Amino acid sequence: RLTGELSAQAQQRQAQVRISLAAKDFALSPFMLGWVGKEYATGKADMFLDLVGAGATDQEVTRTLEGLAGFKVLDGSYVLSGAQERQPQGQRRPPSATGQSGGGQGVSPSVQGATKPGTPFRTAEARFRVRRGVFQTDDFRLDAPTVQTVGKGSFSLPEESITMSLTASMSGLPDVPIRVHGRLRDPEVDISAGGLINNTIKEILGIPLKPI
Repeated sequence: RLTGELSAQAQQRQAQVRISLAAKDFALSPFMLGWVGKEYATGKADMFLDLVGAGATDQEVTRTLEGLAGFKVLDGSYVLSGAQERQPQGQRRPPSATGQSGGGQGVSPSVQGATKPGTPFRTAEARFRVRRGVFQTDDFRLDAPTVQTVGKGSFSLPEESITMSLTASMSGLPDVPIRVHGRLRDPEVDISAGGLINNTIKEILGIPLKPI
């Protein structure tokens, strides 16, 4: 369910743009494919945007975005390694096990409700304050069966970069600091732990043993 408004007021050298959008109960995986080109996460999602910007091009508008945004995902999963990538235009995916083609109106198994790839979670949510195209959050939270993760940080649409500081809590282990940084479409994950503990934590979190 999608509700909202997009308006633009043309001036002599630029346009003043506002987007007010609320999306409810949508499948997250095709959204991720369209946004970053990989199916990093699945689940049932809600999202809102209330943003204003100005410029003569879409890049200028992106760099001047101000406002609020947020999301919440239920019953999902995330994949940080080997995420399904977008197929080149005109190239069809091979038929699935059910004989359905991936082209045309085909939907990935995760969207159809089949077994989700990756590490499952119950909820993931955050609210963002947006300044100059940078989305900043202080209340990111992810609740999974084996781990609870909270954190803060930001991602930049103009620079296509991300910097997040997270803390993962797992039963029987000390809290684990995690740093996510680098390119928004292909970030790196650093964990401050050593040897076997590091690898064990990465397996629990579903993080590849090498950078993403």
